[in-house]
Amino acid sequence: MKKLVFFSLALSFLPMLCISQNANSTNAKIEKVTVYLYGAEVKATSSIKLEKGRGEFEIKCISPHAVANSVQISNKHSVEILSLSVVDYYQDAEKEFPEIKRMNDSIKLIQQKITNLTNQKNSYESEMDYLRNNISIGGANSGVNIPDLKTASTYYRERNLAVSDKVTELNKSIQIENDLINNIDKRKSDIIIKNNMQFKKIVIEYESESSITAGFDISYISGKCGWAPAYDLKAKEIGEPVEMRYKAKVFNNTGIPWQSVDMILSTGDPLQGASAPTISTWDLGFTGDNSKAGIYNNAIKNEYRQFEAAQYQVMDENIAYSTVTVSEISVEFPIEKKYNIPDNGKPYTIDVTKYTLDADFSYYAVPKYESHVYLIGKITGWEDLSLIDGDMNVYFGDTYLGVSHLNTNTLNDTLELSFGRDKQISIKRNRIEEFTKKSLLGNSRKESFAYDILVKNNRKVEVELKIIDQAPISRESEIEVSIGELSGAEYNPVTGKITWTTKLKPAESKKFSFDYNVKYPKNYRVNTKQYRSISCPQF
Repeated sequence: MKKLVFFSLALSFLPMLCISQNANSTNAKIEKVTVYLYGAEVKATSSIKLEKGRGEFEIKCISPHAVANSVQISNKHSVEILSLSVVDYYQDAEKEFPEIKRMNDSIKLIQQKITNLTNQKNSYESEMDYLRNNISIGGANSGVNIPDLKTASTYYRERNLAVSDKVTELNKSIQIENDLINNIDKRKSDIIIKNNMQFKKIVIEYESESSITAGFDISYISGKCGWAPAYDLKAKEIGEPVEMRYKAKVFNNTGIPWQSVDMILSTGDPLQGASAPTISTWDLGFTGDNSKAGIYNNAIKNEYRQFEAAQYQVMDENIAYSTVTVSEISVEFPIEKKYNIPDNGKPYTIDVTKYTLDADFSYYAVPKYESHVYLIGKITGWEDLSLIDGDMNVYFGDTYLGVSHLNTNTLNDTLELSFGRDKQISIKRNRIEEFTKKSLLGNSRKESFAYDILVKNNRKVEVELKIIDQAPISRESEIEVSIGELSGAEYNPVTGKITWTTKLKPAESKKFSFDYNVKYPKNYRVNTKQYRSISCPQF
């Protein structure tokens, strides 16, 4: 990503922000911002007393990251705008501050000196290359006598040392000159920041039929800001609706703080133009792992983006962007509360809206691996809420369960989420020793396995529980697996999965049993047990 370098506003200068004016200038006051996933449309107002006839005035306090050709201005008075231009404050710095003119002249002289030093360095490095490439002495069919060898060796050593020392000396001199430029640039930056000249301003030529105090509405696209979705999903109790709080993390690095402004969050494109889009063929196929859909890859592929060249100016090089899926039609979320968002680039969480969703809860357990039961919520109605991919904090009751990720591009009409372990539903898997044994049958070995699964509902409401276990599947003709008692479970012979689905009343306990046998030639070894890997300290 290309980077555009701007002067940053130190927080200590915020009280001085955009207060300097003269008779021919006014400040823009931000009233409303429409924040996109990247960039924002800023709307501001200003007023100024204008004399009759033709004249010129300036509107200051425009973000340094404003897209210049996105600036629009209008008024409700009899003032005709003849021309409009957007310029950087610091372009006038030499006129207003003679010391900056002297600094710029000094930088030009230093840069010329650096060029001369660099040319010398390049010349010495070329000589070094020449020495390396011509080190051989004598011809192809003749040797070299000892005196000539000593003379050439001494010359090469002494000249190589002299050239290396000179290159080192020149590098140090170049670094000293670059440090001088950096020091001058810092002093220039301090002057520009202190006098609020790091912003842009709008220069307007006008004509008025009378002297008037005119009000103006200004709008422009600014970069270095945006928002990302965040969610809180809260379930109070089983059988009750789930509350989804839609939040946003908004960041502002525009150089101007947003103080008590009206705010709208949008999933639109801040760079889109006024021309109507044209539609192209929509090829439909199977969605694979490598499929990508997002804000730059719509079915409307020929959509006109008026400020395409400003793409990297609008994005913030300090923010990591990811491609997300949004609806074809842009969605806007007006924010009821007015927020103060400082211009420090930090994300601030704001409330967007709140939804109440229907949910069906059930329990899920794999006691072979873990003696805990998980609460699963199946939530419906989310697909009509214009949600965007994002992280989601999950709560059950007053307990924070962790972070899940909402991926709207891969979900069906039902959103399934794990609300974590529920310790009020107990489960335990036991091996039945009297039925677990090994025996020899002629040339075959037979191993028998039997298990009990005990489950109890300690909640005050009836719950539905799915229990998963398994039997092994033979991939060899000499190995036979036979299934015995299943206690009413569903058995899948292809995967070996054993599934019980049951309901438990309050305080009710149930037991499920299953067994299976493995038979194989006695001269072979078969691993009939499963193990898991885990890190262990070594001393």
